[in-house]
Parts: sequence; structure tokens; C-alpha cells
Amino acid sequence: KSAQKSRKENPEKHRWRYLLKETLKKIKKDKNDKTIVLLGYSPQELKKHLETLSFEWFNYEIDHKIPITWFEENTPVSIVNDFRNLQLLSKSENNKKRNFWMSDVDDVYLNEVKQYIKKEYLIQCA
Repeated sequence: KSAQKSRKENPEKHRWRYLLKETLKKIKKDKNDKTIVLLGYSPQELKKHLETLSFEWFNYEIDHKIPITWFEENTPVSIVNDFRNLQLLSKSENNKKRNFWMSDVDDVYLNEVKQYIKKEYLIQCA
């Protein structure tokens, strides 16, 4: 019950931790530092960003425009989870998107991360 209460009162903290957990799992890395250090932002900063996308952000799933699995294993977690790579999708939209590229990736961000994207996916980023 206390976990449920915590999730309801601080959804940003749970989403923040979940982002890190899923990213580490998909790029096959171990957690070697604090969440705030690895992601580069706090739960409150994540919430503030998500609120710019939708005031009802907690009703959506956080999706990566460039899928996590497209990144090389040596990619810093903060690059994969940069705010410019995050978007909100409904559960059904996210299930449809799966492991595909989203065309609305910020050009500056894309140029910064190309060095971390697996070669087989680079052509799709053009």
C-alpha cells in the first residue's frame, strides 16, 4: 500500500527510476552511480519537462523517439534519455511504434548522438 501511495503522490520519481532501469537493461549496462548522476536530471526536472508536453503527462507512457536499442552499449544513459529524445504517447500509440524511428527528432540532438547509434540504424536517421 505504501508503494501505491508513493506512486500516486510522486509519479515523476517512479517514471524517473523506470527510465533508468529500462535503459540500463536494454543497453546491457550495470548501474554504477546514482540515478540523478546517470540521467543528468532530477525527478522534479523530468516532471517539469513532461508538463511542457502535456499537463496530463501521467496518463501517457514516456517513449524514446530514437529507440533505446538503437544506441551502442557504450552510450551514456544521459544521452539516451535526453529530454529531446523523450515524448509522450498513449499506450496504444507506443505499442504500434515499437522499435521504430520517429521523424520529429531535434536536428541538433540527432547530430550530437549519431556517433552512438548502431551503424545498421544510421541510414534510417538521415
